[in-house]
Amino acid sequence: MMCTKRVLCVVLSVIFLLAMVSVNSFAADSSNVLFNEMLERAETIVNYEWIPTQDIDVWNENPYNGKMYFPAGEIVKGMPYTLFSWEYGFDSLLSFEQFKKKVNINYSTTAYCSSMSAMRTGPVYGSCCATFVSEVLGGSFMNEGNPRYDNCGGIENSKYGTTFYNVKMEDLEPGDALINTTRGHIVWVGAVDENTVTIYEQTPPVARKVVVPKTSVTSEGYMYYGGKPYNIVTKSNELLGSYDDQYDRSDKYPVPIKAYTINTGKTIVYDSINGNAKANKIYDTDLCTITKLYENGWCYVQFPLDAGGTDSGFVSTSVFFDFDVDGFKAHSVSRITTYSRESLGITTGYIGDNDEVFVITETNNAWQVLYPLSNGGYKLGWIAREEAESLKVVSDYMLGDINGDGVVNNKDLTRLMKYLAGEDVVVNEAALDINGDGTVNNKDLTRLMKYLAGESVEIY
Repeated sequence: MMCTKRVLCVVLSVIFLLAMVSVNSFAADSSNVLFNEMLERAETIVNYEWIPTQDIDVWNENPYNGKMYFPAGEIVKGMPYTLFSWEYGFDSLLSFEQFKKKVNINYSTTAYCSSMSAMRTGPVYGSCCATFVSEVLGGSFMNEGNPRYDNCGGIENSKYGTTFYNVKMEDLEPGDALINTTRGHIVWVGAVDENTVTIYEQTPPVARKVVVPKTSVTSEGYMYYGGKPYNIVTKSNELLGSYDDQYDRSDKYPVPIKAYTINTGKTIVYDSINGNAKANKIYDTDLCTITKLYENGWCYVQFPLDAGGTDSGFVSTSVFFDFDVDGFKAHSVSRITTYSRESLGITTGYIGDNDEVFVITETNNAWQVLYPLSNGGYKLGWIAREEAESLKVVSDYMLGDINGDGVVNNKDLTRLMKYLAGEDVVVNEAALDINGDGTVNNKDLTRLMKYLAGESVEIY
């Protein structure tokens, strides 16, 4: 009887293990379908052969087969590199299919490339590192067949991928988009084995495949390539099955957003949305970067560490601003100093003349605003209330949208009441004359009240 039980246990164990292998194999195969599609796109681009109809300068004198140009009539292997994305009235950064249609067109040029702050030569048409990677990732990264992003930050902050920071060499996986610490270059990881990492990249003069030894690491364990450490990884949500599958992303405000916490003290960071596991903490002196906003009021944030470097995790967006408040757009008519908190104690920058901003919160002492940075992205800050006259509400909203949030509701009624009472509130001046008689008075208030009550009245 004992022997029979043992045999039965062994049989059941074998069946269980086979079932697990079957399940795991199915999961792996499901993932491999998506990955193999990416790998095929990468291989196709780096191995594509085309023939120039005339000599074409390589990008910034990076030689191809010892020459500073692609020779007319000779086969070139790999889609060419270019960065003339801002120089023309059309997009020179192309998808692979678009480039194939341009191959027989003469497109050699010498031009000033403002993105590099110097004279550069190169093909008009091609792709840069970010357009190449977004092409390889494919699927949701595509935008009607056009290139999606012309910088690393575009992919890092895309709603189609989830970005992780301080990723060590040992944690790299096939399918990862890997960015260096200066955000100057992005590559795609095609394979990882015991000793090497295979990367695909668009770099001058053409797209290529490179094998990097795992011994090429920094003291922190990051991959070291091309003179820089790489530790920022964006994983495609199609492969990752990430939080975007569970929680809707919000486009209420543009990201990335640099911000300090609203309150002083420490803020706990979690390893997942609505999570219980504490991942780390943010101090009130930390300038953080919000890279993702979610409809449920959480955000994904990057923050500095005491020992150097950065970490990332999830916090409630209310840590930085009131996500539920409907902010409105305005533009500045003069330079305005910004502060880290409502107390207006520490200056953190300024809003430039004629910058478009989002006014998020109004208090008796200050306004919280989201304003653009000259090098890209946005920053949260506070301005003194007396600076209100330096902001004008953007006037491209409908009549009756008094607070400029894009809808007409009771909030506009309240704002109009305060305005007519002489209170110091910001209004969309173009939306005030609701009855269209050329003046703003209680008749407009009455008309708005009737409109919101569902009566048959018009707002002009």
